[in-house]
Amino acid sequence: MIETIEYDIRLHTQLCDNVEYIVDVREDTIVNGEEDSQEYVEGLIFDSYEKAKLQVDKFIVTYSKKGKVHVTDEPAYFSDTYGDV
Repeated sequence: MIETIEYDIRLHTQLCDNVEYIVDVREDTIVNGEEDSQEYVEGLIFDSYEKAKLQVDKFIVTYSKKGKVHVTDEPAYFSDTYGDV
């Protein structure tokens, strides 16, 4: 049995009275190439994209020392795909 740990770092938005930028980290246990379990590790909320992106960069450095890292930046994806909306 081959078991590895991977981390999913996700930057996404939540619309309330204003836009909040949320950075979440999830730990995935991979067994024999298949996802076996997921665990929420930590998350932070920011009032600007720039602050959230800086935290994503810090998380990448921290978690890449522990395992493979996958990053999803939804605001950047939607901006690149649809322009500023």
